[in-house]
Amino acid sequence: MENHSSPQTSAAEFHSRYALEILTPPNRHQVVSAIHALQAEMQAGRSYLVNYCSQTGVRLNLPPERLFERSAAPFTVWLESEFISFSPEAFVSVSGDTIFTNPMKGTGPDAAALLADAKEQAEHATVVDLLRNDLGRVATGVKIEDYRFVSRIERESGPLFQTSTRISGRLPPDWRDHLGEWLPMLLPAGSISGAPKQETLQLIRQSETESRGFFTGVAVLFDGENLQSAVLIRYLDLSQPQVRFRSGAGVTIYSDPEAEYAEILSKVYVPL
Repeated sequence: MENHSSPQTSAAEFHSRYALEILTPPNRHQVVSAIHALQAEMQAGRSYLVNYCSQTGVRLNLPPERLFERSAAPFTVWLESEFISFSPEAFVSVSGDTIFTNPMKGTGPDAAALLADAKEQAEHATVVDLLRNDLGRVATGVKIEDYRFVSRIERESGPLFQTSTRISGRLPPDWRDHLGEWLPMLLPAGSISGAPKQETLQLIRQSETESRGFFTGVAVLFDGENLQSAVLIRYLDLSQPQVRFRSGAGVTIYSDPEAEYAEILSKVYVPL
């Protein structure tokens, strides 16, 4: 997992359309139908937020190692022959005995519209509440430090804005000796599952056309003293002959399925 600064290279290599081309977008009818079905389940009370994911067939005009080297994502993770994740989202980090989590939920091309959108406000509040409860399972003194701040991500087609919240708590002094016990209690990340978590995971398995595999998992870096981790999103799937870019969107009862389809496509980019 690395945070890169790009060395000198040709202008063409910083052009995302040059690096990645969409060949087969997600089937619109299939995605819209799946979202309508999820909303019916929400009407029945089984969930109130589902992170629905799909995949887009793409062609790479740069080899994976070149994309990894040039990535401008906050977290870039490459597992050879499996995937590259250009993730903008931290999962949990621990410094000293303080644990932080930064759920990211809410995406759009206009920052002011994103902050004002009632559906996005409710979706973000749901994830923050879920992550605050998750953190409370392993930490004490859980509190929100920065609510719904905006991050800007540069793309060839124009900037993309996302909202996040910073939550903190305090771990026991011996947390380093028990990583394998408390860290799995936080999985999967709330931002890529939904709420309530267990019921929503069942709906995800029913509605998505294939297993996620490594996609939406987490990558963890622990140096023996401090811990850093990232959610594996903005995900280039290299495991099949047809390279695919896997992305998703948060679905609520108020979602416009066509808008959620557009959001899934908006996240198909390489941040160079």
